[in-house]
Amino acid sequence: MIRSWTLVLLAAVLAAPVPATAQLFSKPSALSREKGALYLEDATNREMKLLTTAEAPVFSNLRGERRLGVIPAGRTVVVIAVSPKALRVRGRALHDNVVGWISRSAVTPVPEKLVDQIRAATERRQAVEALIAKKEIAMGMTPEEVEASLGPPSERNSRVDAQGRRESLDYITYRTVSQQVLQYDQYGRAYYVLVPQKVETGRRSVDFVNGVVASYTESEKLRGRGNGRFVPPPIILEGGW
Repeated sequence: MIRSWTLVLLAAVLAAPVPATAQLFSKPSALSREKGALYLEDATNREMKLLTTAEAPVFSNLRGERRLGVIPAGRTVVVIAVSPKALRVRGRALHDNVVGWISRSAVTPVPEKLVDQIRAATERRQAVEALIAKKEIAMGMTPEEVEASLGPPSERNSRVDAQGRRESLDYITYRTVSQQVLQYDQYGRAYYVLVPQKVETGRRSVDFVNGVVASYTESEKLRGRGNGRFVPPPIILEGGW
């Protein structure tokens, strides 16, 4: 018997904007990590570029143990990571390209709201990747994330109504059973043959509103890959960078 487990997001969450074509996270690089810093690649696939407003000495780590060069004022740097007082950047120093840490006071300001969004996006990524590793789903995930966790769906449907775009992914499991089928030979004599047939054993339907999971239903046998988990919808980092 099919038991329904339907879970619905709050309307306010469903109304939150999400990217029109959300993509899965890129594979993390082999970049060494400094404790307490937020790395942009963990939060977004976009580049953040800032302009140096003063000469910026570049150091190999947050402790300032080795000076790598100086980036002059007025040069564009690509931000790799953010810490409370410093940025890990890639840019052109006086004599060569460098990658290292500079003071946040040496570049155009990074709004604290943006830093908070980077932190939230990083935490969301970690939560989603943990779900995918366990082949589980949660409300707030995108279709791409659900497929990364559960695989390609058996059926896919979409429609647009007054509430926005709605999609659904259906996952159906089967088992093969042999059934006896009555047949007749050329002389009219009856005999039975075993014919393999697919029988549905479970079904999971995942429903999306405006690009995130809004509800799902699953059969008793498949129950356990959702169970009311929730992650925030994809976080859009603000700003013109």
